[in-house]
Amino acid sequence: MLLTFCGLFLCQKNPASTADTPSATPIANLALQNGQLSGWDVDTGGSASYLLFLVKDSLSLFNEIDGGATEYQHTVPGFSKFLVQKMMDSSMSLTIYIVDYSNSSNSAAMFDYTKSRWLLGSDADTLSNYSPSVAIGELSHVPDIYACAHFKQFYIELRFSGFSDHSMSKQEAIRFLDNYKEKIN
Repeated sequence: MLLTFCGLFLCQKNPASTADTPSATPIANLALQNGQLSGWDVDTGGSASYLLFLVKDSLSLFNEIDGGATEYQHTVPGFSKFLVQKMMDSSMSLTIYIVDYSNSSNSAAMFDYTKSRWLLGSDADTLSNYSPSVAIGELSHVPDIYACAHFKQFYIELRFSGFSDHSMSKQEAIRFLDNYKEKIN
C-alpha cells in the first residue's frame, strides 16, 4: 500500500496500472488563450488569465470557489493541482475548473461523483461523440448550464451562464471538451 500526502491528510493510493498512463500535458498548458476558441476571450477581471492552485494552496482555492474546494480535494484522493479560468463572449460567461487527480481512476471517480450529485435522471444530457461514462451535461436549465468530463488524470467542469438556447449550449460544451480532449491525449 502506498500513502500519499493529500492536503492535510494521508490518503491510501493504489499504484497506477500500465494502462493508466497520465497525460504528459502540464495542467497550465490547458489554459485557453484569447481567440483560441472562436468567439471566446479570457475574462481576466483585471488579473491573471487563469489561476493555478496546488494542494498546499487549499485556503486560496477554498476562497476562489466559494468554499467548494473540499468537494474536489476530499471526495476523491489524488488531487494535486487545480486550474480555474474564466471566459466570456458577447453575451455569455464560462467558468472552467480543471483538476489534476494524478491518474485516470481518480478523475473517473470524481466524474462519477459529480454525475450522481448534480446530473440526475432526465436532466442529464449526453454529448455527441462522448460516452456518458466520459462526458455529460446538465443543459436543460438555460441560461445556466453545466458539463463535466474526464480525460486521463484530468477532471473538467464547465459552468456556462447566459445561454438563450439549449442546442447552442450543447454545441459549445462539446466544442470546449473537444479542445481539452485533443490537448490531453
